[in-house]
Parts: sequence; C-alpha cells; structure tokens
Amino acid sequence: MKRLIAAAVIAVLVFTVSYVGMIIINSTAKEVEEKIEEIQKLSFEDTGKKAEDFFYFWEKKRELMAVFVNHEKIDEIGNLAARMVSAERSKNSTDLFESANEILFIIRGIAEDESFSLYTLL
Repeated sequence: MKRLIAAAVIAVLVFTVSYVGMIIINSTAKEVEEKIEEIQKLSFEDTGKKAEDFFYFWEKKRELMAVFVNHEKIDEIGNLAARMVSAERSKNSTDLFESANEILFIIRGIAEDESFSLYTLL
C-alpha cells in the first residue's frame, strides 16, 4: 500500500510540474509574441529602442524558460534578440525584421511542442 501511495504522490508531482511548466511557457510565449508584433507593426524609424528592450526582457525570461525548454531554442532566441539590437544600431531594417520573424517562428514552435499531452508528461 505504501508503494501505491508513493507512486500516486510522484504521479501528482510530475503532473503538477508539467502543468506549471506549460502555464509558464504559454504566458512567456504570449508576451514574446506581443512584444515582437509590436516591433513589426512599427516602421523601422519608429522602433526606437524596442529591440534593446526586448533583449533585456528575454534575458530575464530565459532563465525560467530554460528549466522547461530545450536550451538550444532558448539560446537561439537570445542570439536573434542580440542580432535585432545590432541591426537596430546599424540601421539595418532587413536584419531586424527578419530576426523578429524568426523569433516568432521559434517561440510559436516551442509553445506548440510543449502543449499539454501525455507525451510531455513523460
């Protein structure tokens, strides 16, 4: 009986951690999408320091996301955010908007890959 109770407790813990991770991933993905779409709606001249603001925003979020998501994807978003800042400073609108599109593609893929299912529980 003790083994059954221990197994049930472990199952509940795994389920809870998975569910909390899904909530964190989805909320972060939504925030990232909002910030990137805000950048994309503006003309290049109006972006101001939006890319730099996004870079610092991502630096804060990346540590928490790294607990639940593949580190390669997290690092790739960080590299793209740095590329956006560099493009903004060098007045390269193509690189800035291209990097923003890639970030959207990756973050949407993360949210889709980590959606709640039996596979993600295991």
